[in-house]
Amino acid sequence: MPGLLALICLALLSSCGKNGSGTGKLLFSRDTIVFDTSFAQVGSMSKVFIVRNPGNRDLTLKSVYLEKGPASRFRINVDGTPGPKVDEVEILAGDSIYVFVESTVDPVGSSGSLFEDDRIVFDYNNGPDHVYLAAPGQDAVYYYPNDTLLDSYGRKYPVRILQGDHVWTQGKPIVIVGTLVVDAGATLTMQPGTHVHMFNGAMIWVYKGGVLKILGESNRRVVVEGTRLGAQYANLAGQWDRIWINEGSTEHVIRHAIIKNGRMGIQAGGLDLSDGSSPRNLLIEQTSIFNMTVTGILSLNYNITANTVFVNQFSQYGMALLLGGSYNLRHVTISGYQSGTRPQPGLFFANYYQTQDGLYVNAMNFKAENSIFYGTNPTEVAFDWDNGAAMNYQFRNCLLKVDDQTSTDGPEFINIMRNKDPKFYAPYYYDPSLMSDSPVRDSADVTVTGSSPSLLFDYHGINRLMNGRSDMGCAEYKGD
Repeated sequence: MPGLLALICLALLSSCGKNGSGTGKLLFSRDTIVFDTSFAQVGSMSKVFIVRNPGNRDLTLKSVYLEKGPASRFRINVDGTPGPKVDEVEILAGDSIYVFVESTVDPVGSSGSLFEDDRIVFDYNNGPDHVYLAAPGQDAVYYYPNDTLLDSYGRKYPVRILQGDHVWTQGKPIVIVGTLVVDAGATLTMQPGTHVHMFNGAMIWVYKGGVLKILGESNRRVVVEGTRLGAQYANLAGQWDRIWINEGSTEHVIRHAIIKNGRMGIQAGGLDLSDGSSPRNLLIEQTSIFNMTVTGILSLNYNITANTVFVNQFSQYGMALLLGGSYNLRHVTISGYQSGTRPQPGLFFANYYQTQDGLYVNAMNFKAENSIFYGTNPTEVAFDWDNGAAMNYQFRNCLLKVDDQTSTDGPEFINIMRNKDPKFYAPYYYDPSLMSDSPVRDSADVTVTGSSPSLLFDYHGINRLMNGRSDMGCAEYKGD
C-alpha cells in the first residue's frame, strides 16, 4: 500500500496512548474518551481506561481529579475510590490501575455546546498528564464509529461505514466522531443549509467508487467545521482532519460550501498511486476553504474544475496538485496571508510524486484563468516536473506573485500581472473582495466569466458583468 495511505491511517490513531520510557512516566490506554448518545433516555454511561506504571519504581500520584471539580458533568472512580478528586494514588512498579468514568449528560436540549467536556488530571512528579472527556451536549445527529479497518501496518482504527444513499439536510447539526467512510457504491448528499461538525481528528473518507455531493446554495451554504463552538474557536485551525475523496467516480460536487478549521480541507486521490485509469472528477464551485494547518487542497492525479473558489489561511500550501492530473481553475483566489513564516508557496503543481516506495509520474494538464495567486511569501506560485511524463500548463489573465528566478515571458503566460498587490479588502480576515484601486479590476477575460453561472456570479453573489467588464479572482469590487 502506498506510503501516503500509511501516513493518513497513522493520523487516525488518535487514542494510541502516551509515550513512556520506564523512568517514572505513566502510560494510558486511552488519552481521549468520547461518550455516544445511546444513553439519551437515562443520561448515564460508564467507560474505563487503564493507567500503567511501566517503570521499575513505585509511583505515588499526588492526586487524580476532574479539572472542573464538583461542577463537572462527569464522575470518576480511581481504582475503587470515587472522585471528583482522589489523593495519594499508588501504582506499583510494572503495575496498573483502572479508572472508571461516568457521564451524566442528557444530550436532548441540555446544552448549547455540541460536547460537554472535561479533563481527568493526573498530578505527579513527571506530570501533570490528562485524559480528555467529551459527551454530547446538544440534540444533534451524531455519527460514532461502530466498526474497524486495518491500516497498512495491520493496526485497527475505528470507522463508521455508510452504504447506500444518505441525504443530510438543514436542521439538526451533523456531528462526526472518528472516520466516516462513504463506501463503494454509496452516495452522501449534503443539501442546502447542512451544518457538519467534525470532532477532533475526524475525517470524511469517500472510498473508491463512493460519491460526495455537497449542494449548498448562495444563501444557504453547507458548512464543515470543528465541534468547538464560541467566538474563540470560530477561526481556530486544526480542529479536525480532512475530507478525503478517492478515485472511482465522475460525480463528486462541492458547491456553495464553507470548509474551515481543519488540517487539510480536501484531499483528492491517493488511494492507489499506480492506478491511472479509474474515473476521478471533482467539481468545486462558489466555495471557500480556509484555516488549515497543512493544505487547503491536496490532489494526486485527479481531475478538478474549480470555479469561483477562495483558499485562504493555510500553514503550508493553498493548493498542492501532484502526480499530474487535469486542472481547470477559473476565477480562483489563493490568498496566502498569515502571521509568521510559511515554507511553501500558495500554489504548487508537479507531474510527479515521491514516496518511500519510489517515484510516480503522470501527465499534468494545468490551466488557470482570471485568477489571483498572491500572499506574504516571496513566491506564491511554483511548479516542477519530471521528464518521464508530459507537463502542460498555462496561466491566462492572472495575477502571480513569483520570485526573480521565475520567468513569465513564455507562451505559458498570457496577459499576466506579476507581483502587483491585488489590494484585497481584508486579506487577513477572510474577505477576498477588491479595493477600488486594485490593479486587477476590469482585467479578466469576460468570455471566460460569461461561460458558466458559477463564474458569472462572484463569491458574494454579485453579477460580474453588470458593467460589461469583470475582475480577476473569486470576488469583484463591492463598491464604495
